[in-house]
Amino acid sequence: MRTSSLLAVAAASIQHVYAAPYDAEIASALQGRLRIGDAGFTCRVLEAVLGSEVVVTSQDLEYTAQEQANYSPTCWLSAACFVSPEDIDQVSAAVRIIGALQTPFSIRSGGKNLNPGFASVDESGVLLSLAKLTRLELAEDEGSLNIGPGVLWDEVYDFVVPKGLVVVGSRYNKVGVPGFLLGGGISFYTNQYGVAIDNIKSFTVVLASGKVAVASSSKHCDLYRALKGGNSNFGVVVNFELYTYPHETLHWQTRGYNPEDAGAILEAYAEFQLTGMSDPLARVDMNIFGDRPIIIMIYNGGAPPPGTFDAFLHLTVPFEELVPPTSGTYLELQAIQAIRFVKEHPHNYGETFSHTIDGTYMAEIEQLFLELMVEPSNTYENFSFLWVPVAMPASVARDDNVLGIEPVEQQWHEWMIEWDNDEYNDAMLELGHNITAVLTAATEEAGTLLPYLFMNTAGGSQPVLQSYGEENVAFMKAVAKRYDPTAVFQRQFGGWLLRDL
Repeated sequence: MRTSSLLAVAAASIQHVYAAPYDAEIASALQGRLRIGDAGFTCRVLEAVLGSEVVVTSQDLEYTAQEQANYSPTCWLSAACFVSPEDIDQVSAAVRIIGALQTPFSIRSGGKNLNPGFASVDESGVLLSLAKLTRLELAEDEGSLNIGPGVLWDEVYDFVVPKGLVVVGSRYNKVGVPGFLLGGGISFYTNQYGVAIDNIKSFTVVLASGKVAVASSSKHCDLYRALKGGNSNFGVVVNFELYTYPHETLHWQTRGYNPEDAGAILEAYAEFQLTGMSDPLARVDMNIFGDRPIIIMIYNGGAPPPGTFDAFLHLTVPFEELVPPTSGTYLELQAIQAIRFVKEHPHNYGETFSHTIDGTYMAEIEQLFLELMVEPSNTYENFSFLWVPVAMPASVARDDNVLGIEPVEQQWHEWMIEWDNDEYNDAMLELGHNITAVLTAATEEAGTLLPYLFMNTAGGSQPVLQSYGEENVAFMKAVAKRYDPTAVFQRQFGGWLLRDL
């Protein structure tokens, strides 16, 4: 088809932006001229409208770089084309054309999700990359910060901290903004301000119709609430407006412990959660690398009051002082967290579950996890694993989001496995599903299992949206029907979708 004909098809698509239901109208008007669901045809239309500098196909030199932009090789899929809009109008046009031509698509921002195939699509679809939308702009009163979806968290912190401000963002600075926020988001400030999604003042969203809506507590408030946990079921978020808070000096120290003392450390972690976390400025993060526990104690306001971290400081087990007591800025604290994404393009997979607090049980479940790791460690070359218990206060439970978190002190566990060889991919996924099945069964038997699944660390097959509860699922379905009546995102998108419930 000639370019002039492609432009005619595209123009017809775009001019129906405000029509509903638009798919049927366009298909009827252009019957015999367009190819519905043909990704190659859709890419040609997109290129004719948006330009070759925006649309990359397999004939372009940049194609391989776009294909391999995701962090995990299990997400390197060969899309029919990669579309990188330069502004919101181009996002609107792209969504409008993709929807009208009923083409599968996916969205990528930071590309750090480790689930196979996430933030990617194969040759049957179009990958919409938001990497060029890099807005960083403070409100006039400096009470909020506008962030584009192409920004990484280190760029956010480099922009805002020198101005004496902070936002509730990722603990790992190379993570993209949208995936972290839309999944809920755990921050160093979560004990004080809640999960990140509850610190968003407004979302700017390109809907399936191509219209742009600003959702806040006072406008499109149903969409605003649904986006606080509902992920990409409603549209493409092209701007996040986050509340800002005054930056205070932080205090931190990091300790490493011997493997044989992991049980004592986990029991201390439970004690801290039930006592020390009564101070919302105090936080402890723990990672068990293989079988070695490492903790970082953080106080968001200078030196911690006496007794804050006694659950750990009074332990008599040996430890290594990895980072001595230090006071500094949020940027300095972030620098020591950069290790999370040092390795380039690893093969990773992980899942999540949550439970109430019981120190003895926490030690038992970690031992069960280690037992599950013995056989794969002996079978697969360069196999490694990580266990991450995350202490969450009861205060993170709120009614103005759709997460359905119960108002009790709880742990959100994340585990992760890593390997090097593509040949192991299927075996690792099977292993991963088995790990979670065993751990959740044991947790349920112990009477501590909670339904909530944290999207940021969940496996792609875990029922994240269902874990929010029936009432929240019904609310999200109603919102999706209202803002996407022709179900473009339910029919053509992937990931955690309401269509699966």
